[in-house]
Amino acid sequence: MIGLDYAGKTTLLERLKTKYGKVPGIPPDKIPPTIGMNLARLFYEGMQVIMWDLGGQLKMRSLWEKYYDEAHAIVFLVDATDVQRLEEARLAYGMSRAFAAIYLDIVRNCYSHVQRRSVTMTN
Repeated sequence: MIGLDYAGKTTLLERLKTKYGKVPGIPPDKIPPTIGMNLARLFYEGMQVIMWDLGGQLKMRSLWEKYYDEAHAIVFLVDATDVQRLEEARLAYGMSRAFAAIYLDIVRNCYSHVQRRSVTMTN
């Protein structure tokens, strides 16, 4: 999960941990700014989902793309109430061409998986 600093990434992650994790998340009023990253192991419908919450400070954004190769999905979180930073969020979202390439691979892989399941289910 990526996005600008103070977009709510860690708050979302902690809420997901409370709902789907084995250990409750941190209460919102106790969440400090992310320095580096946070990790959560969530369990949903028999699957383990590992989520990384990467820091959104300007100096951390260049590290985002180092995680793309290992990702099966990327969530870019935007605080829509922070109108002054919407342009900065748009620029951060578009800062890496790898982002778009991975998105297309994810869509393609998901589509292939759905097709295989459909074929398997009908046989």
